[in-house]
Amino acid sequence: MVKKTEIQGLTKVMRFRVLHHAWECDPYGYVATRPDGTQTIILTTHCWEYEASPEDLAELISEYRKVLEETQAAMTMVGWPIEPAPQPEEGHAD
Repeated sequence: MVKKTEIQGLTKVMRFRVLHHAWECDPYGYVATRPDGTQTIILTTHCWEYEASPEDLAELISEYRKVLEETQAAMTMVGWPIEPAPQPEEGHAD
């Protein structure tokens, strides 16, 4: 369960992991609810929160895919099997 937190009038309702190459900060994004009930996504940059755009998330997904492909290529090159890692329980984001 994600603790609901007010941010600039928004209420966080779900946390999810965000991966940044060579960057230890800003590891989570949040689905947040605006006062009018609509939802948005909050990301951080250098620990400052901002409302993300669809393009921001598309860019993250593109980077995730590149890293996955490169890692699988390295494993294939050395003859290691590529098996999916165990998935966390449904609804957990930490």
